[in-house]
Amino acid sequence: MKLIKKKIQLDNNIIISYLDNEATGKEILVFVHGWGADKFNLQSIYYPLLNDYRIIAIDLPGFGDSSVPNNIIGSNEYAEYLFYFLKKIKITKINYIGHSFGGKIGIVLSCNFPQLIQRLVLIDSSGLRPRRYLDWYIKVGLFKTLRFFLTYIFKNKLLLEKLKNNFGSSDYKKAGRMRNILVKSVNEDYFSSLKNIKCPVFLYWGEKDKETPLWMAKKMKKEIEDSALYIVKNGSHFSFLENQRIVAIIKAFVI
Repeated sequence: MKLIKKKIQLDNNIIISYLDNEATGKEILVFVHGWGADKFNLQSIYYPLLNDYRIIAIDLPGFGDSSVPNNIIGSNEYAEYLFYFLKKIKITKINYIGHSFGGKIGIVLSCNFPQLIQRLVLIDSSGLRPRRYLDWYIKVGLFKTLRFFLTYIFKNKLLLEKLKNNFGSSDYKKAGRMRNILVKSVNEDYFSSLKNIKCPVFLYWGEKDKETPLWMAKKMKKEIEDSALYIVKNGSHFSFLENQRIVAIIKAFVI
């Protein structure tokens, strides 16, 4: 069974690009990528599942072939976009598989639209605010001081941009028009929402994930009532590329 490239325009003029194998009468799996990726990012998971499920893999607004949001939005707005996208293509029940930023949107979606999500798979998901240490506060303080002088005293836009690139993460440097959305998203914390998730949740995590460390997975598991955790030994933030057990887990989990 093949995946078909499709596009649809939402009522707010956002265009969503997605893949759909259009399988009828089968459980629906929706795959949502992480920050900076696209609808092909999770293909190592969904290609082996093509004949058994209806597969939908989307480009989040601002990524791949989907249009860039006009406003500075966060995960709540992304969850709304997904809800209305699924409503537009007449889908009311899904199983959600999200990696990193896509996982965080899945958390929000399952809290805000609980009737939509049957099962939730979170792969090295974001959603919790990172732990901050002294060196981080020193770095941020220095950045804010230099930014003030370059913005209001010297009024040098070129040096200001160089400052942002020097202090920013690799995602920040590549974000372009999505920078303000990235900044807003990074500062979100959905810890208090985890207890509101009522659907079964499977957490799949890299043991040595540096972007969303393993302590986040353990904290999520503790807060989510119906949840299980599988740890990929020596796995990174892209644990699904390093251990293909995720495919078998999805088959056993989505029944």
